[in-house]
Amino acid sequence: MSEQVDTSGAVGMEKKIGIEEKLSQIVSLKPSLSAVEFVINTIKDLLIDGYLQPGERIPSENELTKMLSVSRGSIREAMKILSALGVVKIQRGDGTYIAESEDNIAMDSMLFSFVLAQPSLKEIYNLRILIETGVMESAIENATAENIVQLQACLDEMKRAASLGGFTTAEFTGMDMRFHEILGKISGNRLIQRIYTYIMSYLSQSVYESHRHQGNYAENAIESHSLMLEVIKSRDKSRVAEAVHFAVDTWRELIKKKDAEAK
Repeated sequence: MSEQVDTSGAVGMEKKIGIEEKLSQIVSLKPSLSAVEFVINTIKDLLIDGYLQPGERIPSENELTKMLSVSRGSIREAMKILSALGVVKIQRGDGTYIAESEDNIAMDSMLFSFVLAQPSLKEIYNLRILIETGVMESAIENATAENIVQLQACLDEMKRAASLGGFTTAEFTGMDMRFHEILGKISGNRLIQRIYTYIMSYLSQSVYESHRHQGNYAENAIESHSLMLEVIKSRDKSRVAEAVHFAVDTWRELIKKKDAEAK
């Protein structure tokens, strides 16, 4: 845990004054939200605007109560929610700190919100084309020899499974997901990697269903992943659209087939 802000020093005092001024501004523009929602949005705004940093201790319960003109109960409830989302860490007897590391809980909350939005197949398709294209282009720019070896090893595992047989759809889907996990890491951008991981986590069941609803799913998956790897190896961005559409279009048509059979 990082050291808390030393408000006794000039820099710490300046930061505290900055937070107080920002809170005063937020309160003056207080929207028609519940007290708990207002507190949560306030912490979010302080993070976005850089008034709070990962590892820093946030103002105490009493300070927030006075600054935001809300009850202590609302502050506590907001902190519980932010803790559940992985945004803050509550240290009993010490205070509440902004989380220092990325947390899977926060990713899970994003995933839940995506599920609740119930996006259409068209929306998911367009999103996947967009993100897969960006990931492929980043992979072309950043892939090292070691990265390509990792992708090749994953592809070879898929080929061995298809050749030897005896694997389940779930196992093959896992191999598929690992290939995309490696792609996300190769992007070299933590934000792209997290968003891509989030999207692929949401799509994992539909990828499973797409594999399950074709007799030669291993062959199709191997062909699409082979093309993606070939394009990355060649560093040819002009072929990114070809590789992405081959993979995503095949997935979309198989999902349509599954939905039609379910009716």
